[in-house]
Amino acid sequence: MKRLMILLAVFLYAGSNLLKAQEYEDLAALWVDQKYEKLADKAFKYTEKDKSKNDPLPYLYLAKALYRISLDEKLRAKEEFKKSEAEALSYSVKYKKKDKNGIYKVDADKFFAEMKKTYFEQTENYYESGDFKKALAILKKVVQFDPENPGAWIVKAICEFEMKNKTEAVNNANAGVDFVKKIQNFNDLLEPDQDFMRFALMAYANYLVKTKDVPNAKKIISLGYQYYSKTKDDNGEAIKGNEDYVALYNKLVNG
Repeated sequence: MKRLMILLAVFLYAGSNLLKAQEYEDLAALWVDQKYEKLADKAFKYTEKDKSKNDPLPYLYLAKALYRISLDEKLRAKEEFKKSEAEALSYSVKYKKKDKNGIYKVDADKFFAEMKKTYFEQTENYYESGDFKKALAILKKVVQFDPENPGAWIVKAICEFEMKNKTEAVNNANAGVDFVKKIQNFNDLLEPDQDFMRFALMAYANYLVKTKDVPNAKKIISLGYQYYSKTKDDNGEAIKGNEDYVALYNKLVNG
């Protein structure tokens, strides 16, 4: 009897979520049709209504729409979408708060991986060109959206160091290093998170070398060696990022 009640509860729970998904078919259709401006408008209205403001899906669709808008120069030039990049991350945070049980996690994770890859690439470009302010603006939103992201905290720390915000920088660096140390299964990280952590550890090690702190540079580059020491994939092809990591490791630790 108890088992039957549990199965019934699961069925009703799954059924209610299916109905919720069907309720937002209009948003799904606009996403498929790539009508991102209309999707953002309609999803935002759902987040304002009493009946739907606590449902996760409108926030997820709004984040997805704003993310795609942030990649479109013409749409991004419009006054209402000038902050679409930051708002995409903000609504991602709101979605995660609403979907505490991970009902839409599969779809969300696929989107988050795409969004992170794009924003991390932008951050790397800003960082490497010396535009620490713009890199920092993205990373401040990323750590709100993903508060245990090692790479984001570490690169944020370097940007804070470069902008002479030493106290904030030290706190961020300690947080990022702690999150690296707490990794239990590296393969549980999304691919963009793995790649950005590699970039972050190399960038931090190089920054420490630049500031004449070679002993700590060695410690930092050693932190990720277990994850990035494989330099060829299963087909024998070079893994470029890992090759660079191992080269820096050898230079600092074995050189």
